[in-house]
Amino acid sequence: MLTTGNGLYKGSFDKIIDKKSYKDFVIEVNGERIDTRKAMTWDTYKAFITQSKASGVNPLPDSRPLSEQNDQPWTGTWLTGEQPTKLNANCGTVDGDMPYRDWGIRSLDWYSMRVRPAAVV
Repeated sequence: MLTTGNGLYKGSFDKIIDKKSYKDFVIEVNGERIDTRKAMTWDTYKAFITQSKASGVNPLPDSRPLSEQNDQPWTGTWLTGEQPTKLNANCGTVDGDMPYRDWGIRSLDWYSMRVRPAAVV
């Protein structure tokens, strides 16, 4: 998965999931096409933050301290591998030193909401 501090800005959940964005998120491994949006689930996000914390990453990705350090917005990550509701989609962020799950309005283009491509290997 993309493990940078702030993830990639690609727009709203709807824009990221749109079929027009497919080519931006597909990789080929051993002749198989893998959609890297599908593996970004709450479990993947929690494991990413837990592993970052255990490895001594400081400040943690998607955290307020990182925002203060790199002068970027306090980011969150769209959980693109999870089913959205009519209006909302799941996202993850870090509050304190723990991953936190929340909802975001899926059609809004928030600069603070990011995507982290991930693939099961």
